[in-house]
This record gives sequence, structure tokens and C-alpha cells, in this order.
Amino acid sequence: MKKDHFYRFLPYGLVVLPTLSIILVVPMLLQGSYRTAIWLLMATLIINIFANLSAILALRKSLNRKINRILTTLSKLKEGDFSARTYLSNSGELDYIGHQLDQLANVFQRHNRKIKRLITLDYLTKVNNRATFMRKGKLILKQTVSEDSELALMFIDIDFFKAINDNFGHSVGDEVLKELAALCKDNLRRSDLFARYGGEEFVAMLPCTGYSASLAAAEKVRLKVASHQYRALPTYYQVTVSLGIALWDKDRFHNLNTLMERADEALYFSKENGRNCCTIYK
Repeated sequence: MKKDHFYRFLPYGLVVLPTLSIILVVPMLLQGSYRTAIWLLMATLIINIFANLSAILALRKSLNRKINRILTTLSKLKEGDFSARTYLSNSGELDYIGHQLDQLANVFQRHNRKIKRLITLDYLTKVNNRATFMRKGKLILKQTVSEDSELALMFIDIDFFKAINDNFGHSVGDEVLKELAALCKDNLRRSDLFARYGGEEFVAMLPCTGYSASLAAAEKVRLKVASHQYRALPTYYQVTVSLGIALWDKDRFHNLNTLMERADEALYFSKENGRNCCTIYK
């Protein structure tokens, strides 16, 4: 039997015990066995007192345990740990409170996940947004410096994107952005950091990647984009991108911003030299 059920039925047992003793004592009194009757009553009284004390202490311990679990869960929820639960059943009053608190925590956790997605992801393309890229990019650069490893940063810009919006409408332009973002992400490594930087421009950070590997990655993306048929566009319409790459050099660059500036300069060079190509900053 579970402890909670034991505490629930214990008061009935404490009533039954004295009742049974009275039933036994009455015949003794009628037969004149006063001493035996008194001893039986005293024994019953002592047992009843100890049973009551034990029940009170056990019940207090159970209540304290449940209250502590509820308070601990509330404290964790207040600190932002929405995975905290009381794991109490739904059988008693405190258990019901704990159960309802767990249900509320489930709601908090679901909404917290949605909020995180809204904060970290671009609303249209569902890839990382610019703020997330800057935050995670700084961590990747810090690790690169500490390990003295290679790092490449790549800007990707859609060529003549304004013409798509002008000729087919902004809704078609949005569909192209979503499809192209997914295409680029799928053709980069899982360890690479990819984000929408703004408008029709995307950015990728490639850890442990040098000159040859970064150029190969850029060419892979460029060719995939150019050969892809976009669902929202006519079959004859080709979408291309220009790319600019900068490689981390601790002797030439000071931080993430300077690395991005050099990659942007390389992108500008690609734009000025025919588009649909890749340039590495030297």
C-alpha cells in the first residue's frame, strides 16, 4: 500500500482500536475482572497515543517532503529552469497543487522554446539571424584563437535580387529567399555557422577551414544555387550569387568585425567583376 493511502486510512484504524478494546473490556467488567480490564484499557491507551504520535510525525514528514518539492520547483521556474517538475501524483491536495504546477511548467517550457526560436532565428528563412551569428561567431573565433586553427568567413549575396522583386513581386522574392537559404544551409557542414545577415545577404563561418577548403565550399554553394530551379520562378529564370571570403589571420585581423569587413570587400570585388563568382581576400 502506498504511504499516502496509509495516511488516509490511518484515522479509521485509530478509531477501530479503542472500539475493539471497549468491546473486550465490557464483558470483563460484567464478569468482575476489573484488574484485567484496567490493564487492557491502559495498554490500549498507550498504544493509541504512540500510534497517534507516529502517524502525526509520518504525516508531517510526508507533507514536508511534498512542500519542499513544490517550493524547489517554484524556485527553479523563477530562475528560468522550465524543465523543473515536482512529479507529484494527483491524489491529494498537495499532490494536486504539484500536479497543476507541473502542467503550468509544461506550458512555460513550450512558450520558452517558441520565444527562443523567435529571438535566435530569422523570421522568414528560419536560419540564424544576424544577432545569433555575431554571438556564436565570437565564440567560434575565440576557440579558433585559443587552438591556433584556421577559420574562413563567407558572405553570400544574391545577384540582381531587386529585379526578382520588381518583376515577380515581393512574395515571390520571399519564397526565393527561403528556398535559397535552405539550399545554402544544406550544402554547408553541420559544424558551419550560417545566418541571414540582412536583405538578400547571407553569411557563413567555417571553422577549421583554410584557403582551398573554403574556396571549394564557396564554389559548391555557388554552383548549387545557379543550377537550382526555384518553385516560385519561371523555369527559364536563373538565380546566382556572388561570394566573398576572408581567412582568419591573427597578425592582420583584430576581431570578428575586421574579418567581416575584409570578407565584405571580397564580396564587393565579386560584384564588380561579373557576379556569379567567388573572391578570397588577400
